[in-house]
Amino acid sequence: LWGAFEGDLLLGFCCYKPDIAPGMGLLALMYVSAAHRRLGIGRNLTEMLVEHAKETQISSLYVTAGQQVELSIFIAVWDFCPTERPLLELLMLEPEDIHMWLEFPSPGK
Repeated sequence: LWGAFEGDLLLGFCCYKPDIAPGMGLLALMYVSAAHRRLGIGRNLTEMLVEHAKETQISSLYVTAGQQVELSIFIAVWDFCPTERPLLELLMLEPEDIHMWLEFPSPGK
């Protein structure tokens, strides 16, 4: 769990679950308060999550998301790709969501 604060005020947070499949982590939840969106908070939280995942030998990140406008920005910035083979247990929980993953480049590429 990572959070973005301004003093004692929580502006946004994201939750991560490692090892949902071999070498794959899950961006389980991302939220930034409406008044603080489009300021880079979500990007910074995602960067921290991705760096942590890489440090723990995770090679890809899975995310499910609804049809929010912000989703298209998130996909464009991070190059998440819709998956043709969603994880069944997540698909059953979120059948209407877009299921995506991001593969990290191997070191040296």
